[in-house]
Amino acid sequence: MARIPMSPGPRVAPDGQSNIKATPDAFGAGVGTATAGVGATLIKAGDEWAQVAAKLAREDEIAARSKLQTQMVTGLSELRTQLDAETDPDKIQALWTEGQRSLQNTIRTAAGGNRRQQEWATTQLGLEIARDQQAVGRLVLGRRRERNLAELNDGLFALNQQVGTTRNMDDRARLLETGTAQIAAAVTAGCAGARWRC
Repeated sequence: MARIPMSPGPRVAPDGQSNIKATPDAFGAGVGTATAGVGATLIKAGDEWAQVAAKLAREDEIAARSKLQTQMVTGLSELRTQLDAETDPDKIQALWTEGQRSLQNTIRTAAGGNRRQQEWATTQLGLEIARDQQAVGRLVLGRRRERNLAELNDGLFALNQQVGTTRNMDDRARLLETGTAQIAAAVTAGCAGARWRC
């Protein structure tokens, strides 16, 4: 509460007039000064509350991003496990494409209505997918090689049996030419030999 100093009672001057020595505080100036101090205190408290609120908002954002990052890593790990178990390269590619789409939708939904979180999550997931894309490409290539080599081996085995059971030398020569052409085609396509590509 503002203090209002009082002057010691009025004095009567010799001409009969009262001389009241009142200070400006007696007329409310002290109240204004005290109120100014309260206003400054309220402004300082408001600034401190705003800083605390900003810090809490930042901590909430970091926690939400951490949760989204965990969901991304878990989702991609589960997708990789699914891909590793598949032997058909075409199915691997289809699973990868569908898995990406599904994970993107899941992460967008998990980010909620927070646009900044959605943008961050979309960018982060894009980076994670880009890192995995090469590994998936190598997996698909490896599975194609395995499949093509198995088909080539099966064909050569069948050819060997035919050659072994054929008595006519001209028929044997034709079968061997066919086998040689199959091997050459496989080497040219990169499915056999030192530089496998398919």
